Amino acid sequence: MISLLKKVHLFNQLTESELAQLAGIAYEESYEPGDIVVRQNTTGSEIYVVAEGAVDVFVDGLDDERVLVVLGTGQVFGEMALIGHGYRSASCRASRDGCKAYVILFGDFNTLCENNKNIGYVVMRNIALDLAFKLRHRNLTNM
Repeated sequence: MISLLKKVHLFNQLTESELAQLAGIAYEESYEPGDIVVRQNTTGSEIYVVAEGAVDVFVDGLDDERVLVVLGTGQVFGEMALIGHGYRSASCRASRDGCKAYVILFGDFNTLCENNKNIGYVVMRNIALDLAFKLRHRNLTNM
């Protein structure tokens, strides 16, 4: 599992020991094709790291439902749950081949960060960098 976590952008610059600590609080979930993993407009307290297969990310309420992005091995969704317990901005469903994901609960992550502040710092910095990139990209496409 540590080799997978090394590929996750959210965990860039964590040490091998810190990745092992993260692996220690993650648990594995499997989803059949079409299973809803995360539902838009619900609160969540966990993040997911895709280990096998893929998930389709889509927004409910569009006239014609369409997949916005497909996330595969090593990609993360639900990471905003680490910042606050707000509503999910999109739904995620296991793609046609299903999906296996590692799940990390906010409470477990928070406890880990209390014991190792560097993990929290690195992950929150990476979330901030990702959000800044997305905002810049969105602003450029709206010009």
